[in-house]
Amino acid sequence: MKRGQIMVHKYGYIDRDGNFAIEPIFDFTNSFRNGIASCDFEGKSRFIAVNGDTVLQTNYSFVGNFYCGRALFTNGSKFGYMDLEGNVVIPIIYDYAYNFSEGYASVTAPNGKIGIIDIEGNLIIDPIYDTAIHFENGIATVSNAEGKYGCINIDGDFVIEPKYDSHIFFSEGLAAVNVKNKHGYIDMQGNLRIPLQYKYTNGFYGGLAPVLVGSKYGFINKTGSIVIDPVFVDVGKFISGDLSAAKLSKKWGYINRSGEFTIEPKFKNVSHFIEDRAFVIENQYQVVIKTSGEFIDTKYSLIQAESFNEGLSAVQAEVRK
Repeated sequence: MKRGQIMVHKYGYIDRDGNFAIEPIFDFTNSFRNGIASCDFEGKSRFIAVNGDTVLQTNYSFVGNFYCGRALFTNGSKFGYMDLEGNVVIPIIYDYAYNFSEGYASVTAPNGKIGIIDIEGNLIIDPIYDTAIHFENGIATVSNAEGKYGCINIDGDFVIEPKYDSHIFFSEGLAAVNVKNKHGYIDMQGNLRIPLQYKYTNGFYGGLAPVLVGSKYGFINKTGSIVIDPVFVDVGKFISGDLSAAKLSKKWGYINRSGEFTIEPKFKNVSHFIEDRAFVIENQYQVVIKTSGEFIDTKYSLIQAESFNEGLSAVQAEVRK
């Protein structure tokens, strides 16, 4: 390092080859969605295109990405939403708010409870819930006064009765559920498809889901059959392609759908493979790897990195200034 230079941490974007498509000049960045991303620069949020050009400048210190044509923003104390032109379309009146999904968003009312609004800001479901509500495939998880979880439709009617002990998240048509620390899977009608028999379960990706049997993790298919034996200390998911992170002893690597390591367990920590790229910890920095295990060099050392989306990854880099 040259005399007088200091190391600063700035955010930018790399492509799948490790090249900085957008130089690390930002104070914070979000992943790209539909070709635009929100970034913080010198105390103000802006939206940029994939070439780095600013497409919308705002006067707010935080603005999230667009979901359903609405971006969440705050003035520091209250939350509201803007449209794609930067117009405030839902006033800054909420104590907290969440991103839209399927045309609806959770908002926190003055009573501390959460309700649902539509993209015009109309209150659709009264604020009576304690947890955020995220609609997907027309249903959303909520908890009742006893702390039990079920699913409602947009009319607020229960379509899956609140009798489970943890949040319900559907993936590939099934959701992991928990009753008194026994875990299994239900379908979107609430039918129990895989019995409550595991110590832990997670979502299905690529037709496989991780389960905890005894003290080890393996994978089952949608019939409940074990297809990868439970021999791992921890596992990830087959989110994209044919590789999942898996941990033996204290190190992570990647296994294929037969449970065989194709990238040996030698890393302190790893991410999922998304768009055929993952990040692993090497000498305290984030390093990009291919599905072959080959490292991809980057111009700057990476402190943090988000999974690739639309061909780019939002990263925090160590930059000399």
